[in-house]
Amino acid sequence: MPVAPLWAVIFFFMIMLLGLDSQFVGVEGFVTAMVDTFPEYLHGGYRREAFIAAVAVLSFFLGLPMVSEGGLYLFYLWDYYAASGMTLLWFCFFECIAISWIYGANRFYDNIAMMIGFRIFPWIKICWLFLTPLMTGGIFLFSIISFKPLYIKNSFFTYEYPLWGQAIGLVFAIVSMIQIPIYVVYAFITTPGTLYERWVKLTTPVLKPHQLRQQDMPSHDYMPTHLPLITEKEPALLAYYKPADGVALRTTHVIN
Repeated sequence: MPVAPLWAVIFFFMIMLLGLDSQFVGVEGFVTAMVDTFPEYLHGGYRREAFIAAVAVLSFFLGLPMVSEGGLYLFYLWDYYAASGMTLLWFCFFECIAISWIYGANRFYDNIAMMIGFRIFPWIKICWLFLTPLMTGGIFLFSIISFKPLYIKNSFFTYEYPLWGQAIGLVFAIVSMIQIPIYVVYAFITTPGTLYERWVKLTTPVLKPHQLRQQDMPSHDYMPTHLPLITEKEPALLAYYKPADGVALRTTHVIN
């Protein structure tokens, strides 16, 4: 092939960029969630940047064992049990349930319209409500029923993990998956009131004023302070916020 070294350099440069892009998704997703959860500690000055640096350094040292002499076996174990398959399906299922059935698919759909100025194709709402939970839940159950212990067999080598190795892999998976039921139980225990009152309180979104829709507002006379600025640029939002008679109001926690 003409200029073979050039194409080799370009190819591996592409691989490097692909790896960086993958890291951005994981690191930024984690950092953003932590900063939003603990703004009093991670907002202001260079605290966010320092936190990102700490996460990057910690991730570097956690990844070092996977490039050691036996790192390939650890990588296969981690990838099979913790980084793909049933673990991801478990989280995808509950994320979809939380957004579409607890926060509300209609509210989430309206929030997107508030941000971009128009409504996206409603098919996506059907996916949030039915198709995605059914598919992720069904595939998760199928993966549990047809589960087989990790066994490496390729053109380079064959390896069957010992029982203790399989146990470590299952711990990798369970440690992350169990966080959802643990937090659900913790939230129900620490929330005051009857069981029904706890359920209502825990499943009622906590919204800031600029996140309120018309039907979430305590009265039709209330308008968010930022609305005129938005409607000047996005006339489509003006009709969205016009008062409508007979709109059933929903109880929503509002924080300033």
